[in-house]
Amino acid sequence: KLDKVASVVSNLKGSNGELIPIIFRPFHEFDGSWFWWGADFCTADEYKKAYQFTVDYLKNTKGVHNILYAFSPDNSYTTEANYLSRYPGDKYVDIIGMDNYGDFNNQGQTGSDRANTKLKILSDYAKAKVKIAALTETGYRVTSTNPAITDWFSSLLYNALTKNDIQISYVMFWNNNTDGYYVPNGSVSNAADFKTYSLKTKSALVNSLPKMYEMPK
Repeated sequence: KLDKVASVVSNLKGSNGELIPIIFRPFHEFDGSWFWWGADFCTADEYKKAYQFTVDYLKNTKGVHNILYAFSPDNSYTTEANYLSRYPGDKYVDIIGMDNYGDFNNQGQTGSDRANTKLKILSDYAKAKVKIAALTETGYRVTSTNPAITDWFSSLLYNALTKNDIQISYVMFWNNNTDGYYVPNGSVSNAADFKTYSLKTKSALVNSLPKMYEMPK
C-alpha cells in the first residue's frame, strides 16, 4: 500500500514538472477504536513504530520528499502529555493536528471553549518545535433533520481557532454528500454565516492566499 502511495505522490507534478507538496495524515484518530490502528488494537509502542516505519519507508526507501506528515488524534486528550502519548517523535511529524467533531456538535460556547483549550495545547507545542498547527478534520453536519446552527462558523468555530493567542494554520472540513453538508453553498440557511466567517481578520480561503512559492515583494 505504501508503494502505491509513493507512486501517486511521486507523480503529482505541476505544469513545469515540479513536484506538488501534499499533506499525508496516516493513522489518524488513533485514540479512538474505530480503525485497526486504534487504542484498543495496538500499544503505544506499536503505534509509534508503525508511524515511524511509514515515514522512513516513504522517505528513505522510496525517495519521496514532497510530503508533509500530520499527527492527528481525535479530541479525547486534555493535557500535553496525553496528546503526546503516541507521538512518534519530532523527526517524523511536520503538522501538529487534531480532529474534532464532538466539541462542536451542539455543545455551544462550552464546547467551543473546550476545543480552544485543546487547540492551545497543540498550538503551543507546534510553536515550541517550529511546526505547523492545524485543526485537521472537523465540521458540523447539516441534514434535513439536523438544522444549521446560526453562528457555528462565525462565532463558535472562529473563537475556538483564535482565542488565547493560538496560531492554527488551516482547518479541513469533511466532505459534503447527498445526505447532508458541512460547508454551505448556494442559498442554504447558513451560507451568510460562512461568508461572515471567511471575511474575519484571521480567516483566509485558498483562493485568497498570496502566491505560496514566491518571496513577497
